[in-house]
Amino acid sequence: MMQWVPENRIDHTLIIGGTGMLADAAAHLSKRSKNLTSVAGTKRSLSKIDLRIAKDCTHHSLQLNWNKPDEFLNRLRLHLGELMPPTLVLAWFHDNTLGPRTAELIERSSAPCRFFQVLGSATADPRADASKTLEAYRAPAHVVFHRVVLGFVETRSGSRWLTDSEISSGVLESIESGDEYSVVGCVEPWSSRP
Repeated sequence: MMQWVPENRIDHTLIIGGTGMLADAAAHLSKRSKNLTSVAGTKRSLSKIDLRIAKDCTHHSLQLNWNKPDEFLNRLRLHLGELMPPTLVLAWFHDNTLGPRTAELIERSSAPCRFFQVLGSATADPRADASKTLEAYRAPAHVVFHRVVLGFVETRSGSRWLTDSEISSGVLESIESGDEYSVVGCVEPWSSRP
């Protein structure tokens, strides 16, 4: 895993779905954050990530079910209403449409925010409607929306999916670069995927 040295402290980082493959990225971002809110589906996941959060970071845990989108967004809105607005968001959803909906919720705070949505490799499928929908999305005024697509790695013997460590490193590099669209690994040629 790359060594990532924070340049500036982040007032409030919101990480949604960062307890599995993004756990290393969450731990690194906590070193850079004054406040960090972790959102996960289970208390067990939140307990595991809590052990990895930097000690000088105030950690807020929030158990939410994003399979019920309206309830998820309402509870997230209530939680964020009690804290300072996030200035950095890292989100991994199985439902890609929840990223833009969450960005719109955050925009209501009127504080500038960088929002990084991690997307599965299927969004890079040239036949996928999801990629066309996300390309058409225009972020709210106070939110800079970034897409980070997870790809695969080509090897001598074929190809393989990214490891959790490679995913976290790639996502951190995407945050550091600030590109609106980035790919961790590769997605072309599409026929080479595992």
